[in-house]
Amino acid sequence: MLPREQDFRRFGETYFIGFSRISLLWILILFSLLFTHTFSQALPQSNAGDGLRPAGPRHSSLAQRKPKAGKEAALEKLSQNYLQSTRTKKALIIFCENNKKSQLAALGYFLIGYKELQDEKPELATKSFEKAASNATPIDDYLYYYWGESLFKLHEYASAQKKLAYFQTKFLDSPLKDKALSLYWETSLALNDPQAILNSIKSLGEAAENPEVLFYFAQATESLGHLGEALRDYQRLYYVFPLYSKNSIVSQRISILLESNPELEFDVPKEWKITRVEKLFSGKHYREAMKDLEFLFQSDSSLATVPQFQLWLGISQFGSGKYTDALQTLKGVDSPDRAMNAQAWFYVAECYRKLDDYPLFKQSIETLEQRFPESTWFEKALFSIGNYNLVNRHLEESMSFYQKIVDLFPSSPHVMDCHWRVSWQYYRLKNYQRAFDSFIDHLNRFQDSEHRAAALYWAARCKEHLGQPADALRIYQAVRRRFHNNYYGQLAEKQISSLSGIKISQELDLQVEKIIQGLEDSTGRANKIDLSQLQNVSWEAWPRVKAFTLIQLFDLAAKELSRSQVYGDSPAIYFQIAQLFYRGKNFMPGIASLGRVFPNHLEVPFDSVPKQVWEMFYPANFTSVVFRECKRQEVDPYWLLALIRQESAFNPQALSTANAHGLMQLLPSTAQVVARSMKLRRPTVARLTDPAVNIRLGTKYFADLVRKFHGQADKALASYNAGEDRVESWISEGGFVDSAEFVETIPLSETRNYVKIIYRNYWFYKTLYGQRKKA
Repeated sequence: MLPREQDFRRFGETYFIGFSRISLLWILILFSLLFTHTFSQALPQSNAGDGLRPAGPRHSSLAQRKPKAGKEAALEKLSQNYLQSTRTKKALIIFCENNKKSQLAALGYFLIGYKELQDEKPELATKSFEKAASNATPIDDYLYYYWGESLFKLHEYASAQKKLAYFQTKFLDSPLKDKALSLYWETSLALNDPQAILNSIKSLGEAAENPEVLFYFAQATESLGHLGEALRDYQRLYYVFPLYSKNSIVSQRISILLESNPELEFDVPKEWKITRVEKLFSGKHYREAMKDLEFLFQSDSSLATVPQFQLWLGISQFGSGKYTDALQTLKGVDSPDRAMNAQAWFYVAECYRKLDDYPLFKQSIETLEQRFPESTWFEKALFSIGNYNLVNRHLEESMSFYQKIVDLFPSSPHVMDCHWRVSWQYYRLKNYQRAFDSFIDHLNRFQDSEHRAAALYWAARCKEHLGQPADALRIYQAVRRRFHNNYYGQLAEKQISSLSGIKISQELDLQVEKIIQGLEDSTGRANKIDLSQLQNVSWEAWPRVKAFTLIQLFDLAAKELSRSQVYGDSPAIYFQIAQLFYRGKNFMPGIASLGRVFPNHLEVPFDSVPKQVWEMFYPANFTSVVFRECKRQEVDPYWLLALIRQESAFNPQALSTANAHGLMQLLPSTAQVVARSMKLRRPTVARLTDPAVNIRLGTKYFADLVRKFHGQADKALASYNAGEDRVESWISEGGFVDSAEFVETIPLSETRNYVKIIYRNYWFYKTLYGQRKKA
């Protein structure tokens, strides 16, 4: 954006004397802006994180706001360029130097320092933060915290302590106050200034209730030579707060104190030991809980026969993979509490499941039924053995257990899924009338069922098989209207096309008519939020949020606005939070926030939701790389966009608990195999976070799956999630009329839902972005 004429006058009158100097400075700034814009356009698009433009007329994808003044707009552009490439740092510095007395300069220098600190350049960051401190800004708490952190990293502890002490006096309401306090204490320890820690803790109240406070209190008392007091506090931390993040350090300090000072004694109360076990067990830290229980029994053998502790030990052994030991322990549980005994027998059954001993697994559940027929643990065991048989494809056996839950536990949390699975099995057995009746029964019984769309769709398919296409068409149309953006709405659209010559039935089963009417009524009530009201905001009312947005730190702006105790939690706030995350390309939390504004967006007509909202729900990034690699591998790029959204929400740094990395969530072992097949260098784990590398390997892997399954995307997607061997096993069952039947029959809920979601994503990406070329 070029400055307006009045901006030139105000710029000169405020900061400089002499027109020629003003002109020269503005020429330099404008030249730097043009240079950085050109440079950023020349960057490889795989690193620029480009996005697709939506099909059709472009609506404003962000809230309607006043155009910013010339200098604010210049700072925004310079900040954006700097974050894309640090080579443009000089242009931002020139802007800051030319506006030394302005808050904008301080924000610019803060951004430079923040980026330098992120890039592990604390020495440069310290100098930038010092310049930023010359003018006050609404985000000075962030300045002083990160300034202190950069000095700490440089081992300039005295200076860091001063900055953090200043923070403590000036920014009591900052969201960084806890982190700043911990860093202040860490800095004080590095300076051997334990008294500073004790002085600051005095104002906080009772230290024993906060593990972080107690940790630094113990560190300070140890430094002062009060070893007995320090040992007691470390022991309290270890036993009462076993899940505290610094407990490995706590354990080391206890060992060092006791080894170095054998005269020290502290008799740990039995209650503390039990508290530690209980918290470890509740937190599912089973290995540690198991070890501590064994130590507890050694110290007091009478506790070994307490049923509660036996149960904890048995479950902890189970959770640690020691199934044989767990069986012995759990079978010894004999409590006056019947629920405890039922829980023990449930885990006995689970041990046999893990050991793959089906006869004893089933026998244990029969014991549960005989002894505890009304227990929820019996119901859980029925669901477990039903799933075991389903996964192992013993379908008749599986359905008998699911049906038992439906009959005996009508209020069970699993009854809805069980009823659905029994209904689907009738369909697979081609008993279409019974399947239809069961689908309708499901809709009547479970009005909030997550299987509503599926039940209605497959009820229509039953009608087709039963030779009643007019009834089927009427139901398909209801599915399309009510679940237009859903996987089943898209399936219904295809079926409607195939029945285009059929006349709609005027009379329909009364139960079905009632269900369809209920769906249509709920469609009319869904989601009537006025987008203009959500956009009617002013950053002037939120100076901290505005400051972050001016320097393009959208994540920090979104997190600031997420402080509900300050800003509230209205739909308008959530919408702004979503937009900020969207602008910062941090899509996953943005989608979650947007979902709070439009919770039923998948169940309303597509055109009733503004296009810019759909773009926020279904963002597109790194598209140049996606289209290039898809062209190379001859695969539809919209499948890749749909898959990446589900796998990582376009976060290059995504890391799963299974050690899958990057945009397409590749396991290092898989990436190495694919790279070898492409005759590429073996990728390191670090390189899997590079979008270009990850997409190239991931596209080849997905394309190979598509080719292996002869272009069938459903099989390829299922393989991407669950593995090729499993998919081939499922295919071998045969009898699938089409892709929809195969997907519905996938026995793993995660994989089944994964495929459905990506089909839905594909439809959105094709609809939003498919009518024109990539950006």
